[in-house]
Amino acid sequence: MLETPNQTEIVPSQEIEGQIVEQLSELEVVAGDIKNLYNIFKVKTSDYKQAFAEGNFDPITLILNTEDEQSNLKQSIKETLLKASEIKKSIKLASSWNKQSLFKQYIGDIEVSCEILTTILLIKQKQQQGDNYASLVTKLNKLYQTKYGEISKSYINTSLNRPEFSDKLKLLEDIDPQLHARICSKTDQYISSYNTSLENYPLEKYTRFQDTTLATQKQYLPKDLLKMAQEDPTQPISGTDMLTYAQQTIVNMGEIFPESEDWQAIHNEDPESTTFSVSENPNRINVSQAPRKIEDFIGVLKHEICVHAQRYSLGKQNKLLPSLPKYLEFEEGVASTMQRLSSNKPSIQIAFRPYPILISMKAAGVESQDIFNFLEQTYTDPDSKRLFQSWIYRTHQGTITTQDENGNSVHAIYNKDAVYSEGVIKMSKFIDALNSPNQDVVSAASKINDKLLSAKFDATNYRHLQYLQEEGIIDLTKVELKAYILHIMGKQK
Repeated sequence: MLETPNQTEIVPSQEIEGQIVEQLSELEVVAGDIKNLYNIFKVKTSDYKQAFAEGNFDPITLILNTEDEQSNLKQSIKETLLKASEIKKSIKLASSWNKQSLFKQYIGDIEVSCEILTTILLIKQKQQQGDNYASLVTKLNKLYQTKYGEISKSYINTSLNRPEFSDKLKLLEDIDPQLHARICSKTDQYISSYNTSLENYPLEKYTRFQDTTLATQKQYLPKDLLKMAQEDPTQPISGTDMLTYAQQTIVNMGEIFPESEDWQAIHNEDPESTTFSVSENPNRINVSQAPRKIEDFIGVLKHEICVHAQRYSLGKQNKLLPSLPKYLEFEEGVASTMQRLSSNKPSIQIAFRPYPILISMKAAGVESQDIFNFLEQTYTDPDSKRLFQSWIYRTHQGTITTQDENGNSVHAIYNKDAVYSEGVIKMSKFIDALNSPNQDVVSAASKINDKLLSAKFDATNYRHLQYLQEEGIIDLTKVELKAYILHIMGKQK
């Protein structure tokens, strides 16, 4: 029988776990853009426009086109995998099986990213040689689904039943009957009376979560910006002013959490880009140069800085894993919900982003040219055109289509943006837990809500919660934790 280790034996393994976390933080720096594939796939809007004008709907052809770029990436992959291999030797010394498993998953996610980029380099090599690369595209698609989750039939079905798609499809029938018929031939099997739970959530259900939102807003957001929003939330704010306010928000956060002091707000290099984003190592908030309504801008600040940047900084301050495996869906759910609460609407519209629809059209077999034409003909005013162009550029990053030897289309669908709709589903479960009639569920959810921004974790993942318990971040009783998890699984009210 194994003896229970005494306290003097536990301390060394705790020290080893701390060292492993430090090594994994170092690995994240070594991995750089490998961990965040979005940075690899980032291409200027003007380059996408030219490619699409030339009929090139595989923007993967626009990246890594010089020998130096390919050589540097290969070297980064080699160094990353070597560092990962060294850390694996230490992981088995961690005291708990849960930590060992999470550490392995963290490394595994980075290894999948390395494999994705290695596969892309092989595809580009086959392209240059004029060889068929359909099998590599199939492999790439599976790797995307390993990293970001499978695109299920129910996911496609749900997306294609949203009014944003069905209303435009009806409009297209009069504009271009042939295009309408081609799209319907691919999507008819998914367009049904599918009963989806992704509906409006009344604002009163968000009271407890909104307390967290408002506290964050008061702490970090510049007071004069909030005052302007009160006076007229729809007035535009320039790219220059947005950059100033984003930096001031970072400064305000740094006064409370020193780990966030090294963040910096910078303008996107691409003047046509309308996106805001976060990048780590170095820690940057990328700000659009295009003007936005103040109401929208405040929502973006909450999304990018008050959620993404704060969770990263506090996790680092708490000496936790840089991010827990598979955290991204829930984090985007938190960020999107907090952003949506800035709009002062009577309800939160779940799955309000267009990305799942474009991803689902592609997954249903609709060709890229048809998707582009569908958007071009149904979004006619200049503002809408600008929006749809940014959507399609984003959802096509990393996407590639080719034909196998039998002439069948083979797709690799970069499905990262599917995490937004999956995230708000998880967030809706969490909101339901905060409003449960079961007091043990409410007590657990409230304690988790208080620490929701303390690290990059998924509040619907039992093993994430166990890790935070072990690290002293949250303190749930066994009864509370069991009741909460059963509620999240739908087995208890």
